[in-house]
Amino acid sequence: MGNSASAASSADASTLAAVLGIISSFFLVILAVAVIWYVLQAFGFYKMAKNRDLPYAWISWIPLCQYYIMGDLIGNRLWGFGFTNWALVLGSILSTLLSYVVPNIDNSFVLLLILVYYIVYYVYQMTAFYRLYQMYSDHPTLFLVLSIIFPFLTAIFIFAIRDNKPKPIVK
Repeated sequence: MGNSASAASSADASTLAAVLGIISSFFLVILAVAVIWYVLQAFGFYKMAKNRDLPYAWISWIPLCQYYIMGDLIGNRLWGFGFTNWALVLGSILSTLLSYVVPNIDNSFVLLLILVYYIVYYVYQMTAFYRLYQMYSDHPTLFLVLSIIFPFLTAIFIFAIRDNKPKPIVK
């Protein structure tokens, strides 16, 4: 009987090792994709900023601060308000912080307010991406729709249009 218990625990250990190996591989692939996504977007914003002679292009490499560069690239004016670069950065920071707080909120009204904030900020952010796509791409509507459906494509689009010359926006 001792041998069967030993064999069972040996099988359990090898099964556990196999499952942990699969899970580890899965997370490594996700991490690699996230790093590639980040580098594509950061490099794209960096090149666009350098092409426009922005002296602080290097902040494209700081997560969330990339949106400061995007605000400057699109003219720092969106929805009739200035300071688009700061609105994009602070909005991203607030969204990140709220994602940690939301699970601990029990008040439905507060959750509704946070949901409304997320929706308004997302629309604002997509409007900024659309303005960027209008300036640097011949297919801004296609890029925007694909960015909404598949958000990971924004990094690929930013990288793809990095060397294009900006066009003036017709209002």
